[in-house]
Amino acid sequence: MRKLNLGCGKDIKPDWINIDILDYGQEIVRDITRGLPFDADSVDEIYSCHFFEHLNGDDVRWVLKECYRVLKSDAEIFIRVPHSHCDEAFYPDHKSYWNEKVVNALINDPAQKGNYNFSIIQNEKVNTELYIKLKKL
Repeated sequence: MRKLNLGCGKDIKPDWINIDILDYGQEIVRDITRGLPFDADSVDEIYSCHFFEHLNGDDVRWVLKECYRVLKSDAEIFIRVPHSHCDEAFYPDHKSYWNEKVVNALINDPAQKGNYNFSIIQNEKVNTELYIKLKKL
């Protein structure tokens, strides 16, 4: 199984392909906003913890498009970001702010249907974070 840990930072997961723009000793050092170095329909699962809030809106849509491209049918992506109702969401290096309404708008935006088509499995505040689980349709 091919599983990706996007924006891994120091959280390098065994048995996953860990990717980050900075070198923490992971398998791939890469700016994900330049694309994912995998074939279409070749990834079984994607995980991302506290990465997406560092992207602006255009980059969020681009990275989601890339995730959709590489995921196999019915595969899932799990995203954890700071919830916009919490102070952590507004750190100076954060470029996007996340809550349930943002996820609904992002996934259900008719303009994106040609780029990605996900169903929302989970979209809920858990303590100070927003847990998002999307399934490729």
